[in-house]
Parts: sequence; C-alpha cells; structure tokens
Amino acid sequence: MIKVKIYTKENCPACMMTKKLFNKLGVDYKEVTVLQDSPMLEVLREQGWHS
Repeated sequence: MIKVKIYTKENCPACMMTKKLFNKLGVDYKEVTVLQDSPMLEVLREQGWHS
C-alpha cells in the first residue's frame, strides 16, 4: 500500500482541499502539521515546496 504524508499549516485552503479530496477518494494519509516557526517548514521551503 502506498503511504502518503501531507504537511499542513493551520487555515491553509490548499491543505483543507487536499485532505477533503483524499478523504473522498479513500486515500490513507498521515497529516503532519507544520507551525509557522517550525524547522520543518524551512526544510520544505528549501526543497521548493510552497503549497
């Protein structure tokens, strides 16, 4: 089975829509909430991820 990890921020419309779609499709995923001052957020930005 494919494992999906979603990095989310609070009140992020794109994050909410992605989770809604995954739930509708029955995709099993793990949500990781990234806070504004999180080191993980900086890592994701350095890798080119914005949304």
